[in-house]
Amino acid sequence: MKKFIALAAFAAVLLCGCADDEGTISTSRFSSCTSSSSVDPLVSSIMSDLDISISEGGTTSFSHSATVAKSTVNRKATIAAEKTYVVKGNKQLIFEDGGELTIEGKFDAQEGCKITIKKGGALILNSESALNCDLYIEEGGKLVIGENGKVSGSGTIYIFNSDCIEDTSNITNSIKITG
Repeated sequence: MKKFIALAAFAAVLLCGCADDEGTISTSRFSSCTSSSSVDPLVSSIMSDLDISISEGGTTSFSHSATVAKSTVNRKATIAAEKTYVVKGNKQLIFEDGGELTIEGKFDAQEGCKITIKKGGALILNSESALNCDLYIEEGGKLVIGENGKVSGSGTIYIFNSDCIEDTSNITNSIKITG
């Protein structure tokens, strides 16, 4: 029974995250982790049965990396009126210098995603848009709400100064703007 419990604990560490020095499990989809922990002699014997090598001194390292998918906009692009541009909850969308995305169709930034508009980058919303995430506009970045644009949702827009958003009149009160 002890072998089964030790094997289950070892599998949990490999599949779910990292074991820190206290033996707890941690996971993060925004970072990676690497740690070392002492290996119990029972776990060591089970691991040798599984052909898993242990470094000298009875210590082994477990490594787990779960990262967020990143997309970078670094040139001008337009999404047609009949299309919907979706930024899923596990994604980062980064606008670099020279990156400009004009949305003529719908824009849907889902909860959990992160959007960053850096210096020289721009996001132009010319229609109905849902912002349910954090949007960061760094110095020199721009968020443009076109005359037919309307932004709603439960997200937060973090701004460097008031000049980084053009026409805030079409942003509903449910969106927080802070700087």
